[in-house]
Amino acid sequence: MLRGGQLLAGRYVLLRKLGAGRATQVWQARDRTAGDDRVLKVLTGGEPDARTRFLAAARLQQQLVHPNLQACEAVSDDEPPFAVFTRVASGDLAALRGRAWQQLLPVLAGVADGLAALHARGLVHRDVKPTNVLLADDGTPLLADFGLAAAVGDADAPRGGSPFSMSPQQLDGAPPATADDVYAFGALAYELLSGYPPFYPDARPERVRGETPGPMPARAGVPPSLEQLVLRCLAKEPQQRPAGAVELAAGLRA
Repeated sequence: MLRGGQLLAGRYVLLRKLGAGRATQVWQARDRTAGDDRVLKVLTGGEPDARTRFLAAARLQQQLVHPNLQACEAVSDDEPPFAVFTRVASGDLAALRGRAWQQLLPVLAGVADGLAALHARGLVHRDVKPTNVLLADDGTPLLADFGLAAAVGDADAPRGGSPFSMSPQQLDGAPPATADDVYAFGALAYELLSGYPPFYPDARPERVRGETPGPMPARAGVPPSLEQLVLRCLAKEPQQRPAGAVELAAGLRA
């Protein structure tokens, strides 16, 4: 059981818990060596192979350097294992649901830039959703949580993801493809712009595979060109979606 004031790895003093998942806790901590604060993601439970997967995801994140990817500074395989992040986030994109599209557009473009950098490394995030995009103190979106990330085409990648953001191909267990992240980005954008993800609250696989998401409510005031771009991301067939995150970012800025 983690508690405030606890010292991890002889260096990090836990200050306050920022959040918790099924098998992890996120804490703000004071780095006694550097003299300033860090964010620690600590593994606190999970399946027997959770430790291996947690450390692999954290070490992968250490290798990714981009302004829109959450920077992992260090990984500790002590007990409990944890990852150290340099920027203290003020929240995640879920806090921006239903905001004016003018405010959301630069945030969405930043998420697309982060995905483009990830895809350039031959990787697919596979779990793009509002709670996995953090907001830095200056408002910069930071793509986070690489627990499901896998190489393009990796047939052995573990299955998983949010039912509201998984593409039909991901639902069917197809090998990871960047088109899966484009679909998930569309679901994220749809949710932020309209207030709800596609097919909410009933995202049964048969609906995702066979139904077209409804138009965004008029009250959202989303320009037709932006709504059409989002709906293209949500196309059932990968070839009908934007070709990649670079094209997506360019379309948003246009």
